[in-house]
Amino acid sequence: MKKFNKAYLEITNRCNLSCSFCPKTKRELRNMSLAEFKIAVDEISKVTKYIYFHVLGEPTLHPDLPAFVEYANSLGMKITITTNGTLVEKLSDIIENHNIYKVNFSLQAVGSNDSINLASYMEKVLEFSKTATEKGTLVVLRLWNNGSKINRNQEIVEVLKTNFGEFEYKDSGSVTLIPKLYLERADEFLWQCSDEVENLYCYGLKDQFGVLVDGTVIPCCIDSEGEIPLGNIFKNNLLTILESEKSEMVTCGFQKKKAVESRCKRCGFARRFKV
Repeated sequence: MKKFNKAYLEITNRCNLSCSFCPKTKRELRNMSLAEFKIAVDEISKVTKYIYFHVLGEPTLHPDLPAFVEYANSLGMKITITTNGTLVEKLSDIIENHNIYKVNFSLQAVGSNDSINLASYMEKVLEFSKTATEKGTLVVLRLWNNGSKINRNQEIVEVLKTNFGEFEYKDSGSVTLIPKLYLERADEFLWQCSDEVENLYCYGLKDQFGVLVDGTVIPCCIDSEGEIPLGNIFKNNLLTILESEKSEMVTCGFQKKKAVESRCKRCGFARRFKV
């Protein structure tokens, strides 16, 4: 039986921001129902214990997020939530009564949305971060925007230094601000490139896979439009989907450092990995 390091589950593809680095979606906007969520998590729990509420969309917008966390906790799942942080108070309510393994804050969203008041935003994010880490939750503050001209990184770093003292501001990797709280830096990447490159390596279907809000199973979280549909978790057994001929072709291709799907050949993220 295949086992994976993690699975990405898109509980909603709705978002309250419009970030320059986000590819957006042309798919129908919808929320996953609680019944659908239970089907998906029951299946996912057979192949991994690590589940990320992330592909596109802002998970804290989902009205059933507390119930989702409670159900996933009941199965022993380790939950990671990736959020833009604008509705962090909803996470504060959840963490009082439930276990969240990790929270990723996409701080680069601040630079793409002038409507966000930086001071108020950072105050709420850091207040949550301090409480969450005390409860054992890992918190990662992401600035994945090296190379971007649209950013407020310096202002953000000054706020962090005011709260946590001086630290080395690196262009890549992570810095520990306090135990279990990290500032993570990385280059900005293109979700999709115009040209195709065949010689690529990827961890899709090796240590991860994704499930879109309508149940479509995809090789990784970068295939945000479901251009490589492997099956539907609401209709078919997940193991059957992940062991299908199409899935095996993608996996075998990357074992040979070859992209077999057009979407993979156009992936900007996979180009980070040297062949």
